[in-house]
Amino acid sequence: MKLLLIDDEVITRKGLLGSIDWKALQIHQILEAEDGLQGLALARKHSPEIVMTDIRMPRMDGISFADRLRAFLPNTSIIFMSGYSDKDYLRAAIRLKAVSYVEKPINNDEVVRAVTEAVRFHEMMERNQYSEYLRHQEKASQLTLALTRPLGSNQEDVMELVRELGFPFSAGTCFCVFLLSTLPAFGSIEDEDLSPALRQLQRLCRGRGCDCICALKYDSTVVICLFGDAMQDRSFVARLAENLREQLTPHCSLFLATGPSVVGVSRIYDSYNQAAVLMQGSFFCDYNSILTEQDASAADGARIEQEYTRFAELISRKDSEGAAQIADSLFAYLRQSRSLLASAVKDLYFKLFISMEDAYRVQLISCQESPAPVWDRILSCNTLTELHEMLMAELSQLSAAAANSLQESGPVGLMKECIFKNYADSGLSVKGISEYACLSVAYACTVFKSETGKTLNQYLTEYRMEKARQLLQDPRIRVADISARIGYLDSGYFSKSFKKVTGLTPTDYREKLMA
Repeated sequence: MKLLLIDDEVITRKGLLGSIDWKALQIHQILEAEDGLQGLALARKHSPEIVMTDIRMPRMDGISFADRLRAFLPNTSIIFMSGYSDKDYLRAAIRLKAVSYVEKPINNDEVVRAVTEAVRFHEMMERNQYSEYLRHQEKASQLTLALTRPLGSNQEDVMELVRELGFPFSAGTCFCVFLLSTLPAFGSIEDEDLSPALRQLQRLCRGRGCDCICALKYDSTVVICLFGDAMQDRSFVARLAENLREQLTPHCSLFLATGPSVVGVSRIYDSYNQAAVLMQGSFFCDYNSILTEQDASAADGARIEQEYTRFAELISRKDSEGAAQIADSLFAYLRQSRSLLASAVKDLYFKLFISMEDAYRVQLISCQESPAPVWDRILSCNTLTELHEMLMAELSQLSAAAANSLQESGPVGLMKECIFKNYADSGLSVKGISEYACLSVAYACTVFKSETGKTLNQYLTEYRMEKARQLLQDPRIRVADISARIGYLDSGYFSKSFKKVTGLTPTDYREKLMA
């Protein structure tokens, strides 16, 4: 704690400083002043928790000083010192809530007792204030969450909270709701990083005669309700949002959605609801974006399907450059329209990944696979940009692996191409594969085994099982449907074949993936 010692007698000040173990009394800094005016200047600058002041001093006496001090440091403990113990001074000390009164000549034991009492008094005040602060914050949080729902049967409870908190809500009060979503989750951010940002926001609001309250609605989303006449000034609201972003971006990634300014308590939900709609569109924005009202055009489903088909066609022809151009064009279109749900976009990208892996499977047998299933990796993407960058990185990796793979002889390449194109055909056979390569069955089997080390049937089965593994990553596709998609009309036979290759049934394999 800091202690301010005010006395016009230098001998008294130096004697007190040198004769008492202040650190043992929890005093770690002592400031000195020779009169009340100098003491006020030091008090404004350093905010001491305890003041020991003489009563009779030139320029400003101790009583006048204490009266002025109470205006800006109401909780500072005051200890008066005086050789004149008349009733007027004692009454003044009581009126100013002085902790103690020490008579001169000073007795060190009395000073120790007085300072010890002041320290205890200050600690008690801090505990009481903190408890009151927590109660206030809890009620403010309750009010904030209540305002995120339409006013109906809870209107009386809301207004009771407003009265308890002493907020000047009226029919003409202007409100604006911010939604703040953070990565990592809000609860994971250190309080020393987070609290200063919210306090700064509150200070900026109060500087314009406004205020704000907030509450954690989800693990990573905070609702901030701002209120006051200045909320009608959208440029001021924009500055508040920008300041909050600047304060937090060194510590986390975020999205900040700002609802429109509305008038009246009953309209707060409108501001919150529109901010929530904006936040749903954060998937299409980059991290640390401030989301404001803007139009979103309806996505053309036919165009998206056409782009996907074109992507798959180019990939099948090993035209990775053309496929990349299509993917970039699709990314720009989706980012601009912002009308699809994030889940629908992720479904589309899953199809792009599968079509890409399908087309390169023959050439990329030795390509290193990702440790996580593709659907899990897609779900982990929080933005369209992340999702697209993952697709492009995979496309680049697969293209490079295809370019660097060993060139196979023409007949083997044709046989693999046949399997790649027709694996879903239940009627695909060694005879059909051989005819595709314009070879007899016997010669085709000999050549294929010689160059790959596997029989044609073995390779076809392994290829189909690989496709089954990919499809099992998507929990929405039934096992029976997967069987048909890879050329097995008998789902029971498919399950046996899958277990023979992987050691697990398709159902067990999926459960293991989802665990």
